[in-house]
Amino acid sequence: MTHSRMLAMLCIAMTATLAQAEGATDGLKRLDFLVGEWRGTSRGESGEGTIERSCTKALNDRFIECSTTVAYKNELHVERSFYSYDKSAKKLKLRQFHGEGFVNTYIETEPLVFVTTDIENIPAGWRARETYEKKADGWTERFELAAPGKDFALYSASELAR
Repeated sequence: MTHSRMLAMLCIAMTATLAQAEGATDGLKRLDFLVGEWRGTSRGESGEGTIERSCTKALNDRFIECSTTVAYKNELHVERSFYSYDKSAKKLKLRQFHGEGFVNTYIETEPLVFVTTDIENIPAGWRARETYEKKADGWTERFELAAPGKDFALYSASELAR
C-alpha cells in the first residue's frame, strides 16, 4: 500500500469517527433544556415535597448527568441519572440510580417519554415510565409505575423551574 493511499484511508477513518462522535452529541440536543439548576414541587405516593435537580453535560458532552433530591415529610429520595444517545438504535436512553437501590434503564419510546427495559432490585415484571413536558418557564415530569400485568399508574408528578 502506498503512503498516499494509507494517508487517504486514515483521513476517511478519522472523518467517520468524528461523524459518529458528533451523532452522539447531536442526539442529545432535544434534552438541552434539562441542563441547569432546577427547583420545584413534587406530589404523589410519598405525599408533597420539594425537588432540587442539577443537570450538566458530562464526558465530552456525550451524556447529560442529573443529580436529584426530593424531600418529602417522612422521606428523602436521591437519584443520579445519565442520558445518552444510542446511535445504532437512534434513540435516547436513560439510566437512573436510586438511593433505595433500584437501577432503572429506559429507552425513549416517543418524544420525551421513556419506558424501562430493565429494573434492578425489584420483583420481575414491574415497569416504569418517565414523561417530560417542556413549559415556557420550566418543565414537568411524570413518573409512573406498573405492577406485573397492570397498567401504568401515577406515582409522582413534579414541576420544575429555574
